[in-house]
Amino acid sequence: LRTLVHSFADQKLGATICAIKVHNPQTLIQRLQWFEYLMSALVRKLLAKINVLFITPGVLSVYRTTTLRTLGGFDENNLTEDFEMALRLHKHHYRVTINTDGLGYTNAPPTIPALTRQRTRWFRGFIYNACKYRSLFFNKKYGLLGTFQLPLSVLSVFLLLGVVSLTLLN
Repeated sequence: LRTLVHSFADQKLGATICAIKVHNPQTLIQRLQWFEYLMSALVRKLLAKINVLFITPGVLSVYRTTTLRTLGGFDENNLTEDFEMALRLHKHHYRVTINTDGLGYTNAPPTIPALTRQRTRWFRGFIYNACKYRSLFFNKKYGLLGTFQLPLSVLSVFLLLGVVSLTLLN
């Protein structure tokens, strides 16, 4: 936490996140997620550099309290309230960044059915929030986030569904 708090010298920073590691991976599924989380920290660092980081993971994210209150707090009825808050921060022109010196640990799903439930919730939350914040998409007012990153993220969902569908058909 001490490492993350230093990021708030920037008044336009709404939230900062840390790198996340899988705690004590035992199964093959958890080991694969360990690698996935390692790669996602790198990708998030790159996204933050160009101000298009649009996720504040529930594992460990730190928010500017006054900003959180100004924006009305978390939407507790949202499946992925952390993702929703990151989009809301961007909508109000706050930045989200990552400090990879900070580290949070998470327990990863150990089985394919558990992983499927987790990822289904994430997918549903992504679709819901993409619809909720559709005004950010293709909107130059939000820079690369609106003109490139969010449209690319939605496109990647459709590409994933297409690849899975084609694989199942074959």
